[in-house]
Amino acid sequence: MYGSVKNRTRSASSAKPLAACLVCTCLLLGACKGTATRKLDAGKADPAENIQAMVDMIGRNAKLPSRILGAHYVEYGIGSGRIGPTDFFFYARIKVAKEDVAKWSDGLKEPANPPSSYAAPPKQETWWIPEQAFKNLALFETKKYFGRFNGWIAVDGSTGYLYVYTFTM
Repeated sequence: MYGSVKNRTRSASSAKPLAACLVCTCLLLGACKGTATRKLDAGKADPAENIQAMVDMIGRNAKLPSRILGAHYVEYGIGSGRIGPTDFFFYARIKVAKEDVAKWSDGLKEPANPPSSYAAPPKQETWWIPEQAFKNLALFETKKYFGRFNGWIAVDGSTGYLYVYTFTM
């Protein structure tokens, strides 16, 4: 009525290779995450080149509210992009004149997508904000200047620094 015992046995035995294939796929996908590797790094560039690179990055999305006086940035990628996408994590510190800090945060909203918690580059950077100092700063969205919904801009009016953390998922 529903097929012979012989057919059911054949179906059960063909499920073993399928199960093995699924296990291998899961292991491969899990291995894709890996460790973070630097994709973009301003650490060894000339300070003027760092500033120009930041002007170019922001200029693709918005008009700069004031002159950038200094910039440090690094971007990490996790994954190879071969099986599934590579996730990117971008960190930057932008120096502007203290009197211009309000221009940079004017009209910005709170971060659109959490996390609004502290994040730091995988490799310690001397220019990155310490966690204790981060807790006292106002957070804003990154979309206007960096075109990404995930992350935050932490504004420190006392130093003129804007700390940027954006990521893809």
